[in-house]
Amino acid sequence: TTLPLLAASTNQVDVDPVNFDRVNADRVNEGREQQGEGEGCEQLLGRHSLPNEMITKKNKFVNNLGEKIGVRIAVARDRAFNFYYQDNLDLLCDLGGELVFWSPLDDAVFPNSVQGMYFGGGFPEVFAKELSGNVVIREAVRKAIVAGMPVYAECGGLMYLCDSIVDFEGNSWSGVGVLPAAAVMGKRLTLGYREAVVERESSVLAAGDEVWGHEFHRSHLSVEPMAPVYRSWRYGKRGEVEAVGEGWGVYRVHAAYLHLHWGARPDIPQRFLQQCADFDCKG
Repeated sequence: TTLPLLAASTNQVDVDPVNFDRVNADRVNEGREQQGEGEGCEQLLGRHSLPNEMITKKNKFVNNLGEKIGVRIAVARDRAFNFYYQDNLDLLCDLGGELVFWSPLDDAVFPNSVQGMYFGGGFPEVFAKELSGNVVIREAVRKAIVAGMPVYAECGGLMYLCDSIVDFEGNSWSGVGVLPAAAVMGKRLTLGYREAVVERESSVLAAGDEVWGHEFHRSHLSVEPMAPVYRSWRYGKRGEVEAVGEGWGVYRVHAAYLHLHWGARPDIPQRFLQQCADFDCKG
């Protein structure tokens, strides 16, 4: 029997930690450019989509919100922000959202008529100079946040919303400035799956909620939140357990290092879209 090859990966070359992010940013962006060249790409993506029954079965929110409210979400997607679970994007669409992809790096104008923002992970430290130099966009993002626009940001998105990003060479580049901290790059890699409990209600999570996700970053924040959103547990190689508080809930922003797959918690995109719909009603 002949089986089709849907995907394959090449051997990885070890790189110095300081160059790790730049090398991987290049690889990710090369991969995005080549996506679709393989005959099996559409088959691969199709086989890993959430089944429709997970989204529509007994889901009153989908029936009510998806048909009646057009919620537009500005999704940052470019060389600096490119890590998103496709399932998360699919859930937003299936729940009634319209995704507006844009580039904080290259765009000169903030997207029109959007009610929320989604910043995924990526490599903003590699492009910190360019992100900082796009002052018009940084100010537009900050103005929208201060006005109450809901924002969901993970890892690289969290870094971008900080006062500044300090790169591997020690250069400090201005960020959006809604989180009173600097994201400082270092050689230590924080990596692993996490179990976390929500200690402080945010725009998308209620106190006491349990979530599961992963961390992958070489930055740390110069100032930790006084009232973190999460209490997460990191498990060491020898079985040791470390409890860590992280995540910011300011304005209507949910920002954290923790990457979440919403398939396990579809109430997260539901709440996010409802927040966006409420913001639209205010406008």
